[in-house]
Amino acid sequence: MRIARALLAVALLATPVVVRAEAAQPRFRALELVRIRPGGPGAVEVLVHSESDDDRAMVAVVPLRRAGRGWEVPALIVAEEGPKSTVRAYGTPAPQCPPPQGCAGGDGESVFMAALSVRSGIRNFVVSDYATTTAAVSGTAARYWRFRPVRLGVQRMLAEQSGVGVRYLGTAVERFSSATAAGGRYGSVAFAAGPCAGAFAGSARLEGGTAPREVCPGGPEAFAVAPGETLWRFTGEVIGTTGFTTRLLVVDFPRP
Repeated sequence: MRIARALLAVALLATPVVVRAEAAQPRFRALELVRIRPGGPGAVEVLVHSESDDDRAMVAVVPLRRAGRGWEVPALIVAEEGPKSTVRAYGTPAPQCPPPQGCAGGDGESVFMAALSVRSGIRNFVVSDYATTTAAVSGTAARYWRFRPVRLGVQRMLAEQSGVGVRYLGTAVERFSSATAAGGRYGSVAFAAGPCAGAFAGSARLEGGTAPREVCPGGPEAFAVAPGETLWRFTGEVIGTTGFTTRLLVVDFPRP
């Protein structure tokens, strides 16, 4: 299970696997949680179930909140859970579990606290490149909501092996240098994950948003927001390991 929520001193003694970031070409699906009738307060729970033969498939929960003439992203969930994935995202109130890690569910399942909100001015999207993805709403306020398919620009860069691999201390090692992608006209959010788990060396930075984000050693993952068109750049020189196959994920914002 490989899940993230976003809120060099080690030398390697073996030749690393050389990994380059390349654009994947899956068919992304995007769903939006929309209100279908007026209603009072209540609990909302979203259950997103995905299946695919590709164990590198990804699903993301992306809530957007109006900020002036554009959008901001209060939280972001990106999950890579293998051929079968079940992600539960709660609105308010939510079950008590320690954020940001979430609560452990059943096999291939993760439960996240307050990952979405049904308040006015917030739009919630699910983005997936699994072969099949279904999203359902439950809870006391479920009758006021449903999911509808929408079009969003999505780009995902993967770490692909380009050389002979070796194992270092029993673990596959990667070497990452760069990944880039263009953001959309109305802004975008970018998620970056570097191979900085376990023994690693180097550093990388995510640029293109309102402020740069350090990755390795700043943390294994980071996300940032751009209010308009931009070129996202996740660059550096990192040698290490990670459970994520995603190096850079960019989701374009809809028109405000």
